[in-house]
Formats: sequence, C-alpha cells, structure tokens
Amino acid sequence: MTRMVSVQDYGRLMADRARWGAYWSAMERVIRPGMTVLDLGSGCGALALIACRLGARRVYVIEPAAADVGRRLALENGFASRIEFIHARSAAVTLPDKADVLVFEPRGPLPFLGAGPASVLDARERHLVPGGAVIPARERIVAAPVQSESAYHDRTRPWRNGFSWRAALQAELNRISEARFDASDLRGEPQTWAELDYVTGHLLEAEGRLGWRVTRPATVHGVVAWLETELAPGLGFSDTPGARTTQIFFPWLEPVPVDPNDTITVDLAARRAGGDYVWTWRTRVTSESGSASADFRQTTLYSAATPPRVARAMLPSFVPSESDDLSMDRFILESIDGQRSVEEIARDLRVRFAGKFGDGAGAIERVRSITMKYAS
Repeated sequence: MTRMVSVQDYGRLMADRARWGAYWSAMERVIRPGMTVLDLGSGCGALALIACRLGARRVYVIEPAAADVGRRLALENGFASRIEFIHARSAAVTLPDKADVLVFEPRGPLPFLGAGPASVLDARERHLVPGGAVIPARERIVAAPVQSESAYHDRTRPWRNGFSWRAALQAELNRISEARFDASDLRGEPQTWAELDYVTGHLLEAEGRLGWRVTRPATVHGVVAWLETELAPGLGFSDTPGARTTQIFFPWLEPVPVDPNDTITVDLAARRAGGDYVWTWRTRVTSESGSASADFRQTTLYSAATPPRVARAMLPSFVPSESDDLSMDRFILESIDGQRSVEEIARDLRVRFAGKFGDGAGAIERVRSITMKYAS
C-alpha cells in the first residue's frame, strides 16, 4: 500500500494548527543559524521553509515526487538560494555535506507502508552528522478493536448485488485502508503494538500480539491502528480516532458479535517485501468458557491481483525451490563449454527433459535465448 503525498496532504498539515505548531516548536529547539538541515520527502517544502525562517544556512530537500511547487514557494519566500531540491530517492543520493538536523513528515497514517522506516534510517546513517537531531524522534503504533458498520459496509457493499462475488470480497477484506473513526467506535482500550525510535533505533519490521477482554456487548468489525508521534520531548501529536487525520482499518472476514468477558486476540505483523510491506493479522475471539467464535487468518498478500505464489516469493522469509524452468536453464549453462553448438545442446536438452519440447525448434530457441544473454 504505497502512498504518495500531495500538496493537499501538506495543506492539511498546515490547517492542523496543533500539528503545524508542534513541528515549528520542535524545529525551533534544535535549529540554529548557520546549520544544515535535511528535509526528507518534503513535498511542497513546508518544513524547509520553517528551517530557513529559523536561520538554517542550507536546506536539502530530497523528494522523489515532483518538487516544482516547492521550488516556486522557496522563490516566493526569498529562500531559493538556501534550499536545494533533489528529485530522487534518499538511498540514491550523496549530499555534499552532512546535515545537523533531519526532519520529515510521516507519509501516511502508518510507517510500515511503501519504503517505510528504511528511508529515514538510511538518511540518518548517511546524511546526518553524529549526534544530529531527528524530528520526529519516535512513533508508537497503537491499535484497538473497532465497531463501525459504516466503514465495513463501505468495503463490502460493492460485492453484495445479487451475484456471487466471494473471491472479490475475500480479496477486499484482506486489504488495509485509510478510514476515519470516532473515539466512540472503539471497543477496547488502545494498546501499543510497536515503537519506532528514529534517533537510535533500527526497526524495519514489526510483529506483536494484542489482546482485549470485552466489557460490553458489541459487534466488532475489525481493528483500527494509528500513530502517536513524539517530535521532541514534550512535543507531539496523536492520530487517534476523533482527530482530524485518518487511521488504518484492518477489517475482519465477517463482523463478530461479542459479549462481556469474551477475549479478542490479534497477532499483527508487518514484513518488508519488494518496495512495500506485507501485513498479516490473525484474529481469535473466544468466549469466557473457552469456545472460539472466530478464527481469521488474513494477509495483504491476498488483496492484490498478484497470484499468491508470486506474492509469497516477495517475502524475505520465502524459501525457494528449483523449478523445471530453472533446471533447464541450469542444464544449458552447464553445457556451454566452447565445444558444442547450439543445435547439439538443444538435442541434449530434449533428451534430458523429455516431454518438455514438442519439436527441436522449441529447444533450440530456449538454448539460443540463454546463449545470447550469457555466452560470448
């Protein structure tokens, strides 16, 4: 679930007076005249403007998306000579000098989306002076069970129109999404699932168990998660339900009625895969007597058009085994000895892998494709 940040996202940041004010106060604590500041993923350069106003000598803005609006804003505010926009990903950049302060605005409602914390940790290690300040300093991911018929209905309504849409509905309910909830929708006390320390930590993935004992009758539709952000000691903000921001909704495969003293257990994990994250959440609801009323195993692997076999292969924990295609290519490579012709190798290939080629042309074409790529 990669999420690009737009100018409108930064407009909402500035419209949120508490959030904008907290960033300004945190940066004011550490930025001194003459310092170098790195603004990571700045978008329109809002945080870079604050840094310049506070006296920064140089501000590097690393922004993989287009930064034309940011450049125009720098010019409008008289900071064009002090702000350098770099249109690239941080991992591909080497700055001419290291920054005294690293500042960034969280991209989306959870850190384990898209590039995730990796880009921040890479920037800290390569672009920041030893002991430099990082804003935000820390983030906590907090979660709670949620009852919201409207949020669940928005997800399932398109697939309830008289036809059988079971496969599509299952894919939809294995997808996490942004939604806005109220504090009154929560059906359990918020619990911390993971903590990220951007100053000294190295957390790139997370997993943990959450558990609640039900205190009143309800129908639970899933789990909601959000960020509690500490910019600096005593300064921060919360994306808790009821705030101006959105949260992340982990829907269940079906709504589950619960009674007092029932137990809800959720094993939640975020693992890196390719350029994004795979989320898994296993939910068990048990009664006071110990009988299970729900046991769901869900993963974002099953939310996309990617076949599960291909999606599983994206995981670092995937254990590959040799396929027939790999075996054939290996045979061809090992047969290239500077003595045998393509035709001779193709003939041996047909014998070794009987039934894989209907005629000699197919075997020759496969050998030719390998030799053109690797042989001299």
